[in-house]
Amino acid sequence: MLQKMLITSGLAAEHETIINVPVKKSYSDKAIKKGKIVKKDDIILARSGEGTIGKVALITDDVNAIFADFTQRIRLNNFNPLCAYYYFRSDIFQYFIYSHKKGMGNNTNIFPNQVQEFPMPDWSLEKQSKIATLIKEQIDAQKIIDEQILKKQQEILQIVENAVR
Repeated sequence: MLQKMLITSGLAAEHETIINVPVKKSYSDKAIKKGKIVKKDDIILARSGEGTIGKVALITDDVNAIFADFTQRIRLNNFNPLCAYYYFRSDIFQYFIYSHKKGMGNNTNIFPNQVQEFPMPDWSLEKQSKIATLIKEQIDAQKIIDEQILKKQQEILQIVENAVR
């Protein structure tokens, strides 16, 4: 069976979309030898391209996959993966990416050796869990509001359509 390559795209409010792209066995074999296997709780960081650099995705399920060359896998010890994911999406972490990226135009890059030097919060696992839970609760509440807005927009569109008939 062919491995799949994970590619981040279509950045959503909470979780990025992961595109599973089948790859040739010869390519996946090389990637596996290089240790490019992804597992649950890994974080994938886009490390190149002006519109993509710094985007992150949290792998929330067990997958049979490798990560693409233009991404970086982050696997942390003793750090809540969801809390780390939210931290990597924060303005401060994104500022670190912005201020350390190299290149010009759309050809910008951030390298793993740079990212590993970025500071991480020194929080207990208990505090990390509380922070992740609080953020997730707020995101879930925002999703409900977004659904209500979408429903109201559809109602308004229906009123307009009925008025012009």
